[in-house]
Amino acid sequence: MAPSVTSKSILKQSSSPSSANSLDRIRKVWFDSVEIKYYDIILGDNPAVSDGAPVTIDWKAHDEEVVDVDCYEVLRNSESSKRKDGSVSKISVQKRAALLLDYGYSIKDLAAMIEEIDEIKGMRAESATNKKWDRFNEVFESTGRTIRKLTGRKNTAIRNPAA
Repeated sequence: MAPSVTSKSILKQSSSPSSANSLDRIRKVWFDSVEIKYYDIILGDNPAVSDGAPVTIDWKAHDEEVVDVDCYEVLRNSESSKRKDGSVSKISVQKRAALLLDYGYSIKDLAAMIEEIDEIKGMRAESATNKKWDRFNEVFESTGRTIRKLTGRKNTAIRNPAA
């Protein structure tokens, strides 16, 4: 169960004692509560995973709760796993596999997704390599068109003798 936090608020405005100039008014916004939604962890399809099968959360929340914002802040700030630099922690390959197996996925499901992701990664690498040649190919084709125009030759396609 991965919690997702969304804030619901009742906006309240506070202003300084009435003054002649409306720009002198100070406005504040308060959030009364935080709505926390819980989602199941499912087998993901993001090819950016470094190794193993990716995990993601399901689209549909299976549970939710509303908590006072002050209570939520106390709990959030007391988390021992919180990173000081604000970076996202990564789940190891073994933990991801164990989570997915616990949620009912088979090793075959994980292997199929890993194979699909490896294929996508390969296509992306090939695309990145081919992109290096794109500009060269453009210049080459443009030069060929220019030469054909100058010599008066038409674009002749290579004929397939077997056809």
